[in-house]
Amino acid sequence: MYELHLMVLAIPTIVNFFVYLWFRAYYNQVLSQFPFEQKYIKTAFGKTFMLTAGQESNPPVILLHGSCSNSAFWFPEMMALSENYRVFAVDIIGEAGNSEEYRPDLMIVSPL
Repeated sequence: MYELHLMVLAIPTIVNFFVYLWFRAYYNQVLSQFPFEQKYIKTAFGKTFMLTAGQESNPPVILLHGSCSNSAFWFPEMMALSENYRVFAVDIIGEAGNSEEYRPDLMIVSPL
């Protein structure tokens, strides 16, 4: 009986893992259609993902999405702004997208 309970508890975790893998694969497929550069940046709180567009010599603009979103949200704005600016759309760590999966504990002092 004890083994059955463990198995039942593990099923949602396994399902969530496969949903997560499917989302990442689909998200990356969508991103591959974008005319933007894709970069990973190491931070003190983990790896984060960023889309960039525009000439490197242009003035920079940084786009940060809201909760439960990702850098792909900024597609139309990046297309428009990249003509005159170097645009950086950053996936916030712990949100949907390609950055670290878990949000950092903001109560912990930064290791910088």
